Amino acid sequence: MRSGRVARKGFTVVELVVMVIVFAALSGAVLVNFSANRASTNLRSAANQLVEDIRRAQALTLANQKQSICIADSLVCGSGSGCDPALPGGCADTYVPSYGVKLDEDGNGNRYAIFADYDEDGAYETGEAIPNGIRMLPNRIVIQSITPPGNDPVVYSSQELNASPFLACAADCVTTVVLESTVTGMTRTVTVRKETGAVSVE
Repeated sequence: MRSGRVARKGFTVVELVVMVIVFAALSGAVLVNFSANRASTNLRSAANQLVEDIRRAQALTLANQKQSICIADSLVCGSGSGCDPALPGGCADTYVPSYGVKLDEDGNGNRYAIFADYDEDGAYETGEAIPNGIRMLPNRIVIQSITPPGNDPVVYSSQELNASPFLACAADCVTTVVLESTVTGMTRTVTVRKETGAVSVE
C-alpha cells in the first residue's frame, strides 16, 4: 500500500538561509583569528628586529666600523650627503667612532634608522643613515612611545670612558620603546640599558 506522503528532497529556503548565516559567522571568526595572529606575529618580529638593530649599532661602535663619509659635510655617501661617490676626494672610507639608532626617524612612528654619528654630536641628521639602515616597521605596527621622551636617539661611542661603547649616565639610563599593533592594541616593550648595553624585549 502506497503512502500518501511524498519524500522530501533538498532544503527549504529557511534552512539554506540558516546555513549561510552559520557559514558566514564561522568564516568571520576564522578571519578575525587569522588577522589577530598575523598582527601578533608582526609585532613580535618588529620588536625582535629593533633589538637586533640596536645590538648592531653597538657592534659597529665596538668595531669602530668604517663608512663611506663625505668629508665636506660628515654625512654618509649615498644617504643624502652633498658628495658624489664617483668624485675623487669627495667620499672616503673613514672610521666612525659612534653609531646610534634614531627610533622615530620619520616623526610618525613608522620607521627608525641605524646611523653613523661621524661628527659625534649625539644627534641624528638626515643623511647619516648607513646603507640599508632605514627600517620600515611592518604594516600597522607603530612606535607608540619612547620613555623618557628625550632618549631618542640611542647613541653609542667608542670614545667614552674606558673605551666603552656604552653610555656613562647618571640619569635616564634606561630607554623603553613601546611598539603597538593598531589592529589589536597589543604592545611589546623594548628596553635599552645604556650603562650596560643590555637590550631586551617584553
